[in-house]
Amino acid sequence: TKVMARAGYRELSQGSVTIRNREEAVEHDVANASIDAIWSATAKTRIGAGLFYDSTSYPDGYYSDRESYGLPIDLYYEVSPKLDVSLGYRYRRSLVDRPTALPSSI
Repeated sequence: TKVMARAGYRELSQGSVTIRNREEAVEHDVANASIDAIWSATAKTRIGAGLFYDSTSYPDGYYSDRESYGLPIDLYYEVSPKLDVSLGYRYRRSLVDRPTALPSSI
């Protein structure tokens, strides 16, 4: 059995082609987390499953916030020592919020 987990959070300030100076950069926060596990059911089969979450939020409210979460499931079968066949399914759900404010330039 093998279990892996990760988590992250970043605060970003990003420009674009339409933004002329650094003071007008778009600020947003990105968070993510996941946990994955693989279990050896028999000598030739393994089962993998996990759970993940990520979100992007804009503190100023000018852009749409987004959250996603999902559940991947994978089955592996060893055909030969160097060849596995796998079958997988991933359920994913994303939620997008409408902006709550308009930029002052509009």
